[in-house]
Amino acid sequence: MISEATHSDQYNRLGGSLYLAFELSQKKWKLGFTIGIAQRPRIRNIMARDLQALQYEIQAAKKRFGLPGDAPVMSCYEAGRDGFWIHRYLETYGIQNLVVDPASIEVSRRPAEKNRQAGCQQVVGDADPLPQW
Repeated sequence: MISEATHSDQYNRLGGSLYLAFELSQKKWKLGFTIGIAQRPRIRNIMARDLQALQYEIQAAKKRFGLPGDAPVMSCYEAGRDGFWIHRYLETYGIQNLVVDPASIEVSRRPAEKNRQAGCQQVVGDADPLPQW
């Protein structure tokens, strides 16, 4: 029996979805993009509530990962001060979104500065390649 590894470009053709995690703050949003297995996430910062920049970064991420322009996007963000207007906006544009309860995200008890650096990368890194979105 010969077994072969699934290479990232093969997974890209099979998976075909872009995963997006938001880290929201009052002044800026950190965006983490991936397509799943063994992919280094694409991390970008935009000004908070800049929806034109968000659309641009989504299209740029699709291009970066070799996805077609109409590839599905699945996103998530932590419920908090911004409420659900972002969720409604994303769904209007066909982006499947989850609003995550902050208590359900595992965090380290290290000093806060180190936790902030890991926020977006942890959520993107924890993305199940075959999620039950």
